[in-house]
Amino acid sequence: MPLERLTAPAAPPVALARARQYLRIDDATDDTLVSDIVSAAAHHVEQYASLALITTQWRLWADCVPGNGLIRLPLHPIASIDEVAIRSDSGWQILPADGWEADLASRPPRLRIAQGHPRPDGGLNAVRITFTAGFGTDDASVPEELQMAVLLSAAHLYEFREGNAAATALPEEARALLAPWRLIAL
Repeated sequence: MPLERLTAPAAPPVALARARQYLRIDDATDDTLVSDIVSAAAHHVEQYASLALITTQWRLWADCVPGNGLIRLPLHPIASIDEVAIRSDSGWQILPADGWEADLASRPPRLRIAQGHPRPDGGLNAVRITFTAGFGTDDASVPEELQMAVLLSAAHLYEFREGNAAATALPEEARALLAPWRLIAL
């Protein structure tokens, strides 16, 4: 199921001044580089642990509704389900709020589409779920251990910024901080 980010985060998950301090950079000369590295590090952390650190809007696409109507959402935490729509032979139909129910407290979050929903037209990506995910709109809302994982990853990327292959993976310390947040599927 393809996942598409619809909006960009309003702020980085770690403040630039904190990142500069952690990387031991005294001046603003490399602020663009530091911002880019923090963004890349945050992306690594989000992908590794299936998280959205800063509140953003997303869209999940599916080809059909499973027989039990249950669809697992691939990110955590989910703040809201904004729209559930099915493309039928007569076009896109937005389901009313009583046409689905959500369990946003579970990990992974789940959405169940009620019986009697329009039948998808059989084409690819005939079901779309738009939702908002993230801990909040700024770095203050991101849990400290997740900020530390971003900082550890940023330091690793900064150290190997000349293209060393070691920079492609999260450092072991960051993975250890992310372990309680990571969802392991069986």
